[in-house]
Amino acid sequence: MELTCPRCGTDLPPWQEEAESLSCGGCTAEWPIVVGIPDLRLYPDPYIELLEDREKARRLEEMGEDCSAGELIQAYFSITPEVPPELAEGYLRGMLELGPARAQDRLERLSEEMVVLRNRPRILDLGCGAGAWLPALSALGGEVVGVDVALRWLVVARRVLRDAGIPARLLCANAEALPLPQHRFDMVVGANVLEHTRDPAAALDEAFRVLDKDGVAYLTTPNRF
Repeated sequence: MELTCPRCGTDLPPWQEEAESLSCGGCTAEWPIVVGIPDLRLYPDPYIELLEDREKARRLEEMGEDCSAGELIQAYFSITPEVPPELAEGYLRGMLELGPARAQDRLERLSEEMVVLRNRPRILDLGCGAGAWLPALSALGGEVVGVDVALRWLVVARRVLRDAGIPARLLCANAEALPLPQHRFDMVVGANVLEHTRDPAAALDEAFRVLDKDGVAYLTTPNRF
């Protein structure tokens, strides 16, 4: 998978899961690879600092060696006491049941309207979180890349994919500074992600930058009111 430096746009060298970092030959930035996932963030998500997020991802990776995706999500909430139990239960159901079902339903309807989805499309799942959309997108038969600002949730998404027998192609990055070449994808999916970004306009610019000239963006956001 081709990667670019989110700081200067220089092409980065190919990466291997066992490597510890990626070095940019343009701006000399050093981007860490944490638990096998490239971390190319310019800044953290609103809920946790970079180093804390990386440590939590490492802890989840250790906890998840012999458990399912559902068990790993439960483990996440066991080490995140600031989330009340009733909210954690709702999040768990949304990630394992409601989210995947909603993704499947929407894609079935979209496939009837969008030719791009019938030809093994290259898809970017922007803000993939715990991976609710990734199995349904992968079932379309093309290449799927998941990007999220939360490294800890990408560890969960990887377990979701492994449970489904799907190869993981995951990146930790900001939606406003994607470490990906332009015109790389046939479709960008962003399900309820724009409202979580620092700069929604910049995130939209990036989504369209990485789309092929005939590509399609499918973006949703809740009604704020």
